Amino acid sequence: MKKIAILSAFVALLVSFAFFYSNSTASTASVEPSGSGVARTGLTISWDAVSGASYYNAKVDDDPAFSSPELMRLNHTSTSFQQGTEIGDVDPLNASTQFNIEVRAFNSLGQQIDLQTGSFTTGN
Repeated sequence: MKKIAILSAFVALLVSFAFFYSNSTASTASVEPSGSGVARTGLTISWDAVSGASYYNAKVDDDPAFSSPELMRLNHTSTSFQQGTEIGDVDPLNASTQFNIEVRAFNSLGQQIDLQTGSFTTGN
């Protein structure tokens, strides 16, 4: 009897999480300054805060599959970061290149609860 009650509670939790995740609104990550010809250094990546998020994993890459990000922040607790503030991201981004932004929000259990994306193109 206890096993059935525990299983029922677990299924209810999964259903409520699936409902929350499928009904979350998609937002857009962005870069500042924005517009065409974004600066290749000192740019700021920002995104919308997500209710229930404990941390964010943010990546910037010219590859849409994010196989080798030029900029990355893992377990980041704020909703923005500036290029050049951590070791490894001080080099200018490639000129005249489209970059993709991906920000995944995670709750305190380490479950992904939101995904925000965006893109920008650098200047010469």
